Amino acid sequence: MGRIDCFMTAASTQNQRKNPGILQHLATTGPLRAVTAGKMKKFLSGALILATITIAALVLWTVVYNYRERLSDRRLIAMAVANAVKSAHGPIIYSFANELMRLNPGCCIVRHLGHEWLRFPARLYEDGLSVVQMSYMIGGISQAYYLEEFAIDADGKILETRGIEENTRSRW
Repeated sequence: MGRIDCFMTAASTQNQRKNPGILQHLATTGPLRAVTAGKMKKFLSGALILATITIAALVLWTVVYNYRERLSDRRLIAMAVANAVKSAHGPIIYSFANELMRLNPGCCIVRHLGHEWLRFPARLYEDGLSVVQMSYMIGGISQAYYLEEFAIDADGKILETRGIEENTRSRW
């Protein structure tokens, strides 16, 4: 220990002659920077590992959990028509889904792409999402039509609907 102390004292003496405040500066900041840099490396390494695990988990969840087969187009249309029959939107009230389909041929189409509900970020959360668009008559003499859209997930749950009354029948 005596030898190291002598070396340190000799070095200290030489440095103090050149720059008297440098020893004091190194004594106060040198070890602090070393500790801070070491802690920062550990923190950044931990944060990087956590971020990597989080991203991997989200990708895995998106691929595995949300990959579900869609229901058939007929089944999706049947669910939308059944829901439309329940909610009367005008003087014409349909008793059964078959009646609505018979009186409004070609009333429904199913979309799996190209609709605003099927774009990101909705696609990230609901992979089996489909949209059924309907146009059916709700007014007898006035020839009023109701345009309605249904967002249906792979489990058959209707997530969102919207509709509007129009004077002409729209075709998609």
